[in-house]
Amino acid sequence: MKRGIHKWVKRFLICLASIVCLVLAFVIFLHTSWGRSVVRNKVEKYLRNKLQTTVSIGEMDYSLPNWIQLKNVIILDQRNDTLLRGGSLYVKLNMLKLLSQNVEIGGIKLEQIDLHVGREAGDSSFNFQFIADAFSSTHAEEDTTSPSKPMQLSVNYILLNDVFLSFNDKKEKKYFSADLHYSYCSPRHLDLGRSSYGINDLVASNCQVTIIDSASTVNTNDDNKSAPEKKIDSKRSPFLFAVKKFGLRNLAFSYKKPLENIDFSASLDSLQLDETAIDLQENSISSQKFALTNSVIKFLNWIPAKAPAKNEEVLQQVAADNDWTISIDDVVLRNNSFIYRNEAVSPVNGLDYNHIVAKQINLSCKQNIFSAGGFRTAIDNFSTVVNDHLNLKGLRTIATYTDSSLSIKNLALAFNESNLNSSGDLLWQSKPASKSNAENIRCVIHNSTISYADVLQIQPGLQKELPISLSPTEKVFVSGNLSGSLQNFVLDNFKLSTSSHAFEFSGNAALRNGTEKSQLSYAATINQLQIQKEILSPGMLRQLEKEQVNLPAKFLISGKLNGSSQDISADLKLNSDYGMLKVKGFVKNIDRFERLQYDLSFDVINLETGKWINQDSLYGKLTGKIFINGNGINIQAYQN
Repeated sequence: MKRGIHKWVKRFLICLASIVCLVLAFVIFLHTSWGRSVVRNKVEKYLRNKLQTTVSIGEMDYSLPNWIQLKNVIILDQRNDTLLRGGSLYVKLNMLKLLSQNVEIGGIKLEQIDLHVGREAGDSSFNFQFIADAFSSTHAEEDTTSPSKPMQLSVNYILLNDVFLSFNDKKEKKYFSADLHYSYCSPRHLDLGRSSYGINDLVASNCQVTIIDSASTVNTNDDNKSAPEKKIDSKRSPFLFAVKKFGLRNLAFSYKKPLENIDFSASLDSLQLDETAIDLQENSISSQKFALTNSVIKFLNWIPAKAPAKNEEVLQQVAADNDWTISIDDVVLRNNSFIYRNEAVSPVNGLDYNHIVAKQINLSCKQNIFSAGGFRTAIDNFSTVVNDHLNLKGLRTIATYTDSSLSIKNLALAFNESNLNSSGDLLWQSKPASKSNAENIRCVIHNSTISYADVLQIQPGLQKELPISLSPTEKVFVSGNLSGSLQNFVLDNFKLSTSSHAFEFSGNAALRNGTEKSQLSYAATINQLQIQKEILSPGMLRQLEKEQVNLPAKFLISGKLNGSSQDISADLKLNSDYGMLKVKGFVKNIDRFERLQYDLSFDVINLETGKWINQDSLYGKLTGKIFINGNGINIQAYQN
């Protein structure tokens, strides 16, 4: 009996050993060149029969169960056009882990790959649809099993060398091509269930991307259709994409929309993003650093000088719907250029917003936050040359913008021959704010210089529009203490003068500007105001000569002036070559002459009354006091 058992055990072991030997022999055979050729032919034949198209695999290599490589792969679409042409497709994969729904990909390497996706104008499906149809299940079976465990996916790296992708949708008239010389990606984690993806490194170099959108976006039935109601998504789908290092080198990008005359291109020498995350559920983008170097961005479009109001409404709606928040800790731009041209508008002199060529753009700023409600940035240094004659040598400030105000803190600006320096906050209010908040704003304008030539560089038309005449070499000096906003302010120890001394002012001033015109009020204490006749423009002097008004070469003003939109109160002293005049009193209800109230006194000393009106042969010097007191003025009676 025991001999029989031993005999069967021996036979079983021999059989098991034979099976193992056969398996090993089969595996060894598969790894021989003959075996690889047999497998390649079988796979090639299976794909041909399954896809009903030309499939060619030049060479197949593998090391089971670790990796597989295909070389010289060609797949044609059903029109016998090339769908895929691959020099080398390599996948390092742990095939045994597939049994437990764990996909561990050691690496993917694609080299010399051409992929052409498209559809003709009369087709509804793309040229790869036959592949999806061939491998899709024809009979849907009801899944009565319990929910399966989510698939776990991990990829060590993806490497692309000389990969060309094209997408030609002739039906929708949209075309895309990408020529990727080198691209490398090393994922950190890929959570398909939670739509969370983390990347360690994502870099690309020597790449070219082109997008052409020839589709028409004009809707001829806009006037007959009411605007659709805005859909409110109470719960956004989660999606998180994070990359530790993102870099681009030598990238050429082009986007064109011919029917709307939009042409955007970017030639990027170097672009870098560190610790960047995109969260679609929270509508947020955050990055530790954004750097762009030696790059050129160009944008051409066609916007008529008077754009339709409907387009403005669309832009306002887009801005209102934008609830994204973008935060970047550090932004660094070095030696970049930006070109913008609105080809519907002819170039003009000065700062032409429709034709901008900004070169040598250098920027370093920190703590940058942008959202629908405004932005905040701390600019360490910003310099550029615009249109070859506007040289921004340096800008340093902390800027904060909201829907109600713009705040500029600790400003240092150097532009051509001008410089402006301030410590504290300069506040511009676009909406009314509480008076107490504005009064707490303090700013000191240090000795600053504004070159009149620089002003004309920005707005040449001012030389003809302003009632003053300054030499292009003239400079304006400004200093003083400012509290409040630029609409409601108090100026202390304020000084404003020109380099030729044609205008000099020193004193204090205050302005209160409410939401209505009747709430306007002002006050000024003039320590010294010197004005020379030569500062007036030739046109203004001709007008005064026509009105028989002859001003002295220079006059000095001092005193106090207070008022509002309806009242004026003055205590002023005017001294000139034509004598001295003191004015004291008030005028009320100046907006309605029939209700006018006035009480004025004039103290004149050796006042050359004739010279003021070019009648010095008829009128001589006047010394004395004049009092005017009354109510109302009948303008029609004076005209008659």
